[in-house]
Amino acid sequence: MNTVSSDEMKKIYAARRAKAAEFLKQSNTGAAVFIDNEDHREAALRYLTGHTSDAVLILFDDAYSVLIPWDENLAKKISFSDKMIPFTKYKNSALEAVKMNLNASSHFKNRKVELPPQTAYPEFLRYVDALAGIDVRCRE
Repeated sequence: MNTVSSDEMKKIYAARRAKAAEFLKQSNTGAAVFIDNEDHREAALRYLTGHTSDAVLILFDDAYSVLIPWDENLAKKISFSDKMIPFTKYKNSALEAVKMNLNASSHFKNRKVELPPQTAYPEFLRYVDALAGIDVRCRE
């Protein structure tokens, strides 16, 4: 039986994020936000990090990734990202997690962010208000 080592899995997920980051660059977008929760399961989060549960993922156009999981212990065991921050640090708010990470990141040079396409319009407006100086997008 062939098993894949943790180092090999890390390389696989990094390559996937690099490919997605290249798409961000080509579409003139500085970062993309992926949100997996009980309202909407986001397969891209699992594909890009290996994480199988509720979380927020921010992927920057330089392929740097920040994973903000609800279950930090699970995420430490099964997921791969450049940085991991527990969701509780942001008062269990995806909006707060996105706001704090975008505003603090040196990786976010192109001030354009793409939200998940299933974001409801009232929620989209909350992001627009919270992310002053950032071009907030929400497209299919």
